[in-house]
Amino acid sequence: MSTQPSIQVAEQIALNVIESRFWNSSAYRNFSTDLEQVFLEFEKAQEWSDLISCLGKLSKVLEKRFNSQCNIIPRNRQPHLIKILSQCVNRGLPAGVHIRAIEIFSTIFATINQHFFNP
Repeated sequence: MSTQPSIQVAEQIALNVIESRFWNSSAYRNFSTDLEQVFLEFEKAQEWSDLISCLGKLSKVLEKRFNSQCNIIPRNRQPHLIKILSQCVNRGLPAGVHIRAIEIFSTIFATINQHFFNP
């Protein structure tokens, strides 16, 4: 008998508890809306220079929200964010795109570390 399903259920419950603190917050809703707007710009990007511009906007949105009281990425936006960032480290793109994407990963991981792993 595996404990994997019970661990996944426990993780989902923990995420729901953490995220529920923000659901009614206007900052949380604005964060979600801002992310969606940036995601739409990524869909319109046609050249690598457009990607760098979009990554810059994404970085500003993340830093603005992480520095406010809303420091959690809405779960319904996480898969899209991960997809975009993983596409931006495709080896067919220039190093400038890779660097911007890695800077965003660094911002996200620093925030996760600061808020979830420090006592």
